[in-house]
Amino acid sequence: MKTPLIISISSHFLKVPEKKYFKNFKPFGCIFFSRNIISIDQTKKLIKNIKILSPKTLIFVDQESGIVDRFKFCKNLKFMDNFKYYKLYLKDKKKAKYLVFLKSFITSYYLKNFGF
Repeated sequence: MKTPLIISISSHFLKVPEKKYFKNFKPFGCIFFSRNIISIDQTKKLIKNIKILSPKTLIFVDQESGIVDRFKFCKNLKFMDNFKYYKLYLKDKKKAKYLVFLKSFITSYYLKNFGF
């Protein structure tokens, strides 16, 4: 049975009750936070383990960079926080839009590589 919920897990690995939940209820999605992410390899393994139990479950991450940074170990995902982009936008709309586009493009590239 597929459950129309987006859930989170408690750690950087699946605990036995969480494995049972994924296997039995097949949630719509699982969102990752800092507690779930310690390295690229660990993140890929965690996503793979979820997909084995529930192949159609979508995997999400709350990643904005700046203040909200779930990938502190990844130097290529270090960007200004969104308020600084806003302040830049007030001075130079074209430059701010371009930088936000680049930030989004780079972030999506890495998140896809990580398995999201």
